Amino acid sequence: MNRLLLALAALVVLGGAVGLLIWLGQGTTDDTVAATAPKGPAIVATVPPPTSTRPHAGVNVTSGAPATGSDVEAEPPREYEVGGVQIRDHRSGAQTPIDVPPNVHPPEARRIPSTLTAAITTQVHDVIRECGASVPPEVRGADPHVDGLISIDIKNKQAHVTKTAIQLRDVVGAAVDPTRQCIEQKSLGLHVDTDEVDLADYGITISFRLP
Repeated sequence: MNRLLLALAALVVLGGAVGLLIWLGQGTTDDTVAATAPKGPAIVATVPPPTSTRPHAGVNVTSGAPATGSDVEAEPPREYEVGGVQIRDHRSGAQTPIDVPPNVHPPEARRIPSTLTAAITTQVHDVIRECGASVPPEVRGADPHVDGLISIDIKNKQAHVTKTAIQLRDVVGAAVDPTRQCIEQKSLGLHVDTDEVDLADYGITISFRLP
């Protein structure tokens, strides 16, 4: 009789312990998932220290993580917004802020073929040569060129330039604004045939020397 009672008591204790372990295991899993659920990083455009004579050309996309190692600078980055994109500017000293919207393409985003990019930008380059031909030599510096961002839409097997944002570099005087406006206006509507499927508001960065 005593052995039977002892066996029943042992079963009760064992069952309680198993139930407790299962309950604790479920609670730990839920808490861990809630505590470690990742948050989507904020996409920002980061301007690294310049590596060429054209400081506006180096814009890339990062996850917003803090710089480490050789990227750490004594001077904190300046932050401002251009074209709806948050800029984190790591260039030191009295640098001119970025004045053309950065071309942000997340890593997972669709990319168009380089042949299509070349076909569109060749037409834009022709416009730059046409509009820039009237810029007098005396208002040009050592490296007069055009930086900018164009946006295209692909629809019904045609790629069209739908938006432009252009800036003249190393050019001064009254010719700057008319030349910039000429390039922007004549670039709108440029188009090429393509077999690509429809796509909206795809950015292409341009940088061409004035003729």
